[in-house]
Amino acid sequence: HKNAEGAFGTLAQAYGLDPTSPKISAMFESCLGLKVELAEGRYYQWKNDYLNYSNDGNGVVSVSEKELNELFQDRMGLSSLFIDREYYDEAGEQLRKAIEEATFWLNRSLLQNNDDDNVDFSSTRFHHWQPLIDRAQYLLYRTDAACCQWDTYFENGDRLRKSLQLHDDDDASGAVARMLHPFDALKFPCISLELASDIARTYATRALES
Repeated sequence: HKNAEGAFGTLAQAYGLDPTSPKISAMFESCLGLKVELAEGRYYQWKNDYLNYSNDGNGVVSVSEKELNELFQDRMGLSSLFIDREYYDEAGEQLRKAIEEATFWLNRSLLQNNDDDNVDFSSTRFHHWQPLIDRAQYLLYRTDAACCQWDTYFENGDRLRKSLQLHDDDDASGAVARMLHPFDALKFPCISLELASDIARTYATRALES
């Protein structure tokens, strides 16, 4: 029986106590991967039902926003474990799926049949998702560079740049801009010097206020 939830809680506590243990880390990664696998199966069953039931979403299986968020966060966690072990291809796959799954679900919930991943949700009722997707996009750009995945590197860089520019004048821009470290902003070719300077000022202002 695949009791991933029960095992996950125990392993999460053990991992928190000793994250350097190779055995605990491997078990934690396996358990998190199983959680993702089970949630992924339900998500794609819902997606298949949605696409096959005249796009009305009234299929046999439904996926709530809470379930989507859990899948998204688990994929982010799994990608972090892969990044720590320098498994950048695997990390990129998790990040890419997290973005695609969230974007599809959010678009359909807004009754938008838009398959473009570069969609801004900040002005919708799902505005709280935009920083999460931006963060995943940023990490995906970094992993693409780390594993020399040039096929998508420039496309993902363009999405990252547009996302940062979109929120540059927004009241919540501080939270969005801080996902990108000033050092990364300077070294990433997709980020202009002007935008990198804005990001550095955001960090400097936060440091002065703290």
